[in-house]
Amino acid sequence: MLSCKTAGAILLALTTAQAASAQGVPVPVPYTQQSKTAAPATTPQLFEVMRDHADYLVGSNGGYTVKEDVVVRILSPQGLQIMKQAAVGYMEGYQDADILQAYTLKPDGKRIDVTNGKYMVSMGATTAPAFQSMKLKVAVFQNVEVGDEVGWTTTITQHIPWFANSFSLVLPFPNALRQHDMQITLTIPRSLDMHVDAAGLQGGETPANGSARVWVWTRNVDAPARVEAGQVSDLDAGNHLIVSSMPDFASVAKAYQAGAADKIAVAPDVQALADQLTTGVADRREQVRRLYNWVSGNIKYLNIALGNGGIVPHQAADVLHSRYGDCKDHAVLLQSLLLAKGINSSSVLINALNSYRLGSVAAPGLFNHVITYVPEFDLFLDSTARFAPFGMLPFNDTDKDVLITTTGTVAHTPVMPASQSQVHSHSRIHLNADGTGSGDTQFSATGQMAIGMRGLMSTLAPGSEADFIRNSVEPGAIDGTMNKDDPSLLLDPYQAQLHYTLANAGTFPGPAAISLWLGYHPFPFTLALNNTEATRMNVYQCGSYIIENETVIDLPPGTKVISLPKNDTVAVDGYTLSANYAQPSPATVRQDVTLRAEHPHATCTPAYYASVHAKLLKALNLLNGQVLYR
Repeated sequence: MLSCKTAGAILLALTTAQAASAQGVPVPVPYTQQSKTAAPATTPQLFEVMRDHADYLVGSNGGYTVKEDVVVRILSPQGLQIMKQAAVGYMEGYQDADILQAYTLKPDGKRIDVTNGKYMVSMGATTAPAFQSMKLKVAVFQNVEVGDEVGWTTTITQHIPWFANSFSLVLPFPNALRQHDMQITLTIPRSLDMHVDAAGLQGGETPANGSARVWVWTRNVDAPARVEAGQVSDLDAGNHLIVSSMPDFASVAKAYQAGAADKIAVAPDVQALADQLTTGVADRREQVRRLYNWVSGNIKYLNIALGNGGIVPHQAADVLHSRYGDCKDHAVLLQSLLLAKGINSSSVLINALNSYRLGSVAAPGLFNHVITYVPEFDLFLDSTARFAPFGMLPFNDTDKDVLITTTGTVAHTPVMPASQSQVHSHSRIHLNADGTGSGDTQFSATGQMAIGMRGLMSTLAPGSEADFIRNSVEPGAIDGTMNKDDPSLLLDPYQAQLHYTLANAGTFPGPAAISLWLGYHPFPFTLALNNTEATRMNVYQCGSYIIENETVIDLPPGTKVISLPKNDTVAVDGYTLSANYAQPSPATVRQDVTLRAEHPHATCTPAYYASVHAKLLKALNLLNGQVLYR
């Protein structure tokens, strides 16, 4: 959605493979998948870009041709797996593309060309559920090994601009990849009034050249930076090129509305469904909730890129009849249902990845997602977020600059406070004299925490609950059962109960020590503290939430507790972690741990991280307390 095929995309794709990172709200994962190690000091270099020259020649109507020449040196077996082939994608009817050459270059200078007969054409650019008229031309490199260089030259011609008489280019440049001799040349007719935001590049506009304006930028990264967990996009961090002939964001909104405005027309079937869903409901906010819940629960998400379908949504009535659509289609159907009840709304353009702020240059490629805004209640809704209840945005939609398309105004999605993202769990563990045991855990999640938990629980196939418990319970369950809410009902709070049996949970009789961190914990505290980096150079995702875990352990009869860990609280700007211990009876111990994170924004600065890092390390020590017994 609203993306353009651009030079330098190879750099973004390659570093994306290295840049998997945690979000600001902790993700529920089985215990065995929780990371307990700090991030590596440097990002492994799988390959390095020896050359990347991209030349854009733009026409007066916004169409263009780009020729890109790339050479990559393979440095590792992992890099070899990624660089076995070169590909160029194009949208039939709007674009043409070709691979002019592709070859393997051995260290001794021997060149092995991929012949034209070895090129392949495939449909689609993704394995996700989708309908696409995107095609790929692929060249498979021959006899390629670690230490070789692979090179290719491609062309893409955009015959019909995605938006009439306009051109734009959005390129983030990650610093985590070693790259040499990178150059972007942009030749544009003077009839197009271009706006340019170049950061982290050298060069700029060249002297006057007749009827065209020419820019040349270069970039070299000899000392790659490490990818930091949760860091924001390079679009925000200052390594990017944004070029657009659109003068402002109101123009972007107008261009989107030109293809979308008529799609929300209220057809008879849409009107009938809206009336049916709101029968007997006079409260208008409740009407919005019911319509949102229906679209969220009944319209399957499919990525649709047929012709200009990556830009223009389908008619609301068609989406209703097919029961599937992408984000734009979700938005138009919800708008149409709301309009059927006399409630105005608008599509909203947003970046649903890790970009948060819009700069001075307006380009459609800054956005990759569409949500809905209801001005009557100042309410943002994302009906593609399948497990987000009414009024709750997923974390990556919050605290972001967005574009309301009906008004052309830049707005900002709300920051979710800790009170709207909580999880509470209670575990009772009974240990036997032979070291075995059993446990019961009940948890309740609300808000954004519940979104993640619903998503996790929805992945469990019937009958797989015992496997999930075996992988998620510490120190390891041998069996278990689960009773959980139906994730599709969007109940808030979302609740579940687990029962499990343990082996080798303790050594009796003592003297010995036992951790109180037994049983099932819905969210990992270590990841929640987001403190795995020694230092940070980039703004990163943080977020607000409350996690409470209560664990009660019944020791075998006759066990004498010698000592409990000391009660303690570590409070640092934005975080409070407390651990309290008690002995309700001679053979029973209890631990109560609470973590509260409260930040004014969904992102935090490196300076903030430096100010809290040391204390957060101390806070983690609170989780290591053990009970001594004999």
